[in-house]
Amino acid sequence: MLPRIFLVLTMMLVMGARPAQACSYKAQPLPQNIQAAKVAFIGSVRTVENGLATLTIEKTIRGAKDGDTFDVDMLKDQSSCSERFAAGQRWLFLGKAMPSGSLLLQDDESRIMTDNLAAVRKEI
Repeated sequence: MLPRIFLVLTMMLVMGARPAQACSYKAQPLPQNIQAAKVAFIGSVRTVENGLATLTIEKTIRGAKDGDTFDVDMLKDQSSCSERFAAGQRWLFLGKAMPSGSLLLQDDESRIMTDNLAAVRKEI
């Protein structure tokens, strides 16, 4: 038993295994997040395939155009701060550089996130 534990620990060191890290994003007030975002819009997730989420832009705030699509590579950044998109969701999306600043407005089962929606309506 002891040799097996030693072998596993040695393999972890050799392969560079690191402990999981929690999200280190510091939440900022919504107005600051919107102001800091290079791309900001309200949009719906149309598809999620092979780690690529495609959102349709419904209302542009900055750096996008209504009716266009926007792709987010969810495999590129798989931190605990990253959004977990699913088809049918609706988001206030604040760009790839500020993933945790984005807000889910409606989930994939059509449930409205009332607090998030009220906060967005207040700012936009």
